Amino acid sequence: MDRRNFFTCLIAELRNLEPSELQDVLQYYNEYFDEAGLENEQAVIAELGSPKIIATEIKRNSAIKYLETGKSNTKKSLNAVWISIGAIFAAPIALPLAIALGAVVIALVIAFAAIIFAFFTVSFVFALVGVVLTVASFILIPSSIPSFLIMLGAGLILAGLSILVFIPTLMLGRSSFKGIAILINNTILRRNRNNG
Repeated sequence: MDRRNFFTCLIAELRNLEPSELQDVLQYYNEYFDEAGLENEQAVIAELGSPKIIATEIKRNSAIKYLETGKSNTKKSLNAVWISIGAIFAAPIALPLAIALGAVVIALVIAFAAIIFAFFTVSFVFALVGVVLTVASFILIPSSIPSFLIMLGAGLILAGLSILVFIPTLMLGRSSFKGIAILINNTILRRNRNNG
């Protein structure tokens, strides 16, 4: 989505707004985009979010403002009542959905961390058993050279497998947790900007 599409969607959603209010809204968002600059257009769109959500908030605020000032006609008062009722009924649905979504995200992060931990554990066990087999194989030299070679080979194979499991797991874990940290940081920053 670019700036033009953003404004097209916003205007379509705010078609029932009074022209003066619509002009104020468009002027505000135009100035917001202008201050950010052309190079930050996508960042501004990501920060602002969906034009539909913005329009819903603007319509709700407009309806409440008209109810408080008493400037509205019967149709606008009725619209304000319906929007307020809709917001009241949406809250009990939206809040549990947001909590459920948060719980699912946390569960996925925990499950992913458990998988990474399991691979680290497998790598550690392979390395430990490989070292034990390699050291123990030298005890077999006096009794049987073929047994010594088999045990030494198994120990070295397990040590090699531990490295093959450890390095990709370390890289995957590091990049994944870095990505999760960046995502959480961006979410907190966006929430702070919206609240502040």
